[in-house]
Amino acid sequence: VAVYAVHTVVRVYVTPDRNIQQIYLVPKNAAIILESREPVGDWRKLSGSEPWKTLSRSQLFGEIAQSAGMLDSMIHENRTLLSLVGKRDMIISLHKTKTREWDFLILIDLQKVSKIDIFKDQLENILKLTGGTVTQRTYNGIPIIEMRDPATRDILYMAFIENHFAASFTSRLVEAAIDERERPHIGLDDSFLQADRLVGGKGLYRVYVNYGYLPQFLSIYFDSGQEYIESFSSSMEFAGMHFDVDRSMMEVKGYTLMNEEPDPYVSALLASGSQKMKAHEIMSGRTAVYGNLGFSNPVTFVRELENALRQSDQASYDAYADTGRRLESYFDISLTDNFLGWMSGEIACSQAEAGLLGREPELILAIRARSIRDAKKNMEYLETRIRKKSPIKIKAVEY
Repeated sequence: VAVYAVHTVVRVYVTPDRNIQQIYLVPKNAAIILESREPVGDWRKLSGSEPWKTLSRSQLFGEIAQSAGMLDSMIHENRTLLSLVGKRDMIISLHKTKTREWDFLILIDLQKVSKIDIFKDQLENILKLTGGTVTQRTYNGIPIIEMRDPATRDILYMAFIENHFAASFTSRLVEAAIDERERPHIGLDDSFLQADRLVGGKGLYRVYVNYGYLPQFLSIYFDSGQEYIESFSSSMEFAGMHFDVDRSMMEVKGYTLMNEEPDPYVSALLASGSQKMKAHEIMSGRTAVYGNLGFSNPVTFVRELENALRQSDQASYDAYADTGRRLESYFDISLTDNFLGWMSGEIACSQAEAGLLGREPELILAIRARSIRDAKKNMEYLETRIRKKSPIKIKAVEY
């Protein structure tokens, strides 16, 4: 026993550490990466907040909360697991694994504890005490521990990779982490490294978005609108954000890094300035989805969009321009003067649950005006011309 104790002390404190960076083990198809310095305490603070409880009602965040809560319970039921996670660097990465499913990979930096073989052996014994079936296999020279839940038949896959502990309910993710140690991708990506420099060490959590794999991840939840997500994502590389939370508020700040050849429409939006957001002040408490665009001048914004369309597809631009001229001539209107001229530069779109206006979800378009008098005057003129020159019926509803 004494000889083993001396051997362990020498190995842990005398032999040099050959640690590998945690991010080097994250598989390249990670869509979202979450980083924490104190996993247990940070999760307790987040899960106890009102904003998180609200977010957890949605399908995506509800699934995240359920998985995290299960792991949290498992950790707190065992002191050894608690000491394993405790105040250590942790990364959770989210990956699409099937057409309609995703899973996460957990990476925990064990530091010097990773050198203690008896600790690794004890973990396997602890897992057996939970009532699950524990087996082991080897992948690329690394033992993978498999624990099957007798009730759900789910299998948790675990491995010690250099100085890190890796775990997932999808074996491919643990195997991918083992493969990444030899040829890391995300950890050597210039855009990720820049995002990390901007937000590293800030906030309760750091969240990184890999736009290269974000569209396929979101396809789990969205059947339509993918072309817009892909168009936007193709213009971006990585986003880095940090957020803090207390019991009543969640605050997120960060940066998105563009690639060298962004989509023309994204370039047009970025070249059109910005505008202070105020539309949220009038939105209903029943609002489910809310999006906002801001630009310094609506006319300039449309011209930038037209230039982008002309550069990317001349034929489509010619058809668009011809349609605009025909509409203005037929209705005797000016889209610039009668429609764009009174706008201030903020357009918001929201969707609310069905209310007093019918059974369908309510779609609301809110356009901020420089002068509400000019807005009413021009919109009434447009309504008059449309009523007179087309079969379109316009109905007003008192609310």
